[in-house]
Parts: sequence; C-alpha cells; structure tokens
Amino acid sequence: MLTNLKNARQKKGLKQKELADLLDLSSKTISNYEAGARDPDIKTLIKMARILEVTIDYLVGLEEKTLVEQIRDRIHELNREELADLLGDYIEVIAKIK
Repeated sequence: MLTNLKNARQKKGLKQKELADLLDLSSKTISNYEAGARDPDIKTLIKMARILEVTIDYLVGLEEKTLVEQIRDRIHELNREELADLLGDYIEVIAKIK
C-alpha cells in the first residue's frame, strides 16, 4: 500500500529506526510497511505524512510526485508575467502574516 514510503523517508534523510521512533513504532513495523507486508492505521498514516512532509496520496501511490515537486514543476512552466503575479501574491500573504 505505501508504495512511496521508503522514497519519502530517504528524501527526508531518515533511517527506518528514526522514523519508527518519531511514530512510536518499531523499526520492524516500518520495514513491514515499506515491504507491503503490513498497512498502518489511518492515524499513523496521517502522522507519517506530516513527519515526512508529503501527502497521503503520495505515500499510497496515488500521486507520482510530492506536493513540493508538483509545485516546483508548475513554477517552471510559468511565464515571466505569471511568475511575477504569483510572487506578488506570495508577498501579500507574507505581509499579512507579520
């Protein structure tokens, strides 16, 4: 089920034991998830996605790329005017946060 778990974990720079500790699980459980021998419950899946900073859709293989990769690809497709508009919107949002 978790077809992209290993990739997401490695991109985050975590070893199985480190991810297991963050999830309060055993490293064997993470190994079983990555091998497809076992599936996590929904609470663990949500926590895992948050820790790895990916979507659940990415973890279960419904998305081929992480959200960050999708955004990066989309930004590269923008022309100068579209990119300037996007940056302007971003600056406005940041200003409101402060």
